[in-house]
Amino acid sequence: MQMEMEQKIAFALALGTLVMLVLLGLTVVASQVDCPSYKPLYSQPGLVLVYNISVTQGTYNESQLRTETVISRNLGNYTARILVVNTTVGANPMIPLFNDTSVYRIDEGLGMEEIPLYDVMLPMGIEDFSVSGMKFLGTRYYDPNSGAIITIDQNTGIILKIAYSGMGYEYTATLIRIDGGSWCNAW
Repeated sequence: MQMEMEQKIAFALALGTLVMLVLLGLTVVASQVDCPSYKPLYSQPGLVLVYNISVTQGTYNESQLRTETVISRNLGNYTARILVVNTTVGANPMIPLFNDTSVYRIDEGLGMEEIPLYDVMLPMGIEDFSVSGMKFLGTRYYDPNSGAIITIDQNTGIILKIAYSGMGYEYTATLIRIDGGSWCNAW
């Protein structure tokens, strides 16, 4: 009699656990339908990233705005439209310096625009960023190939800042605005 009761309790617990797992799975699926999570976040269709670029060489200063809009994404890559305009005082902003689409590969260990984070880059520390009301903790990397210091958010893969100085000029690109994309993260 006692053995029969223990078997019934064990069966009820196993059945209850199975039902809970099924419900949990359905909850995750439902949340993905309402709020699709594309990882990495930098490749979400509709995401718009705007960078302020400053180029200085001696007494010459040039300001640019770079807008990257993610157009589409599939399993192995994403397509982005990139527009760079000159915003230097006195320049004609109607003539783009660069206006084209680019296809970038998505793979483990790559940041946005196929930047290799682990094989080549050397981590140099962290830096806090706040853009469009969102806070980021960026990891600063030194790129031995170019000499640039690139700050990338580890959670999203988004480039927050690029700084380079050498050969008589300084180049700085800083993320100033984020729009669009899906910032929900259901899994």
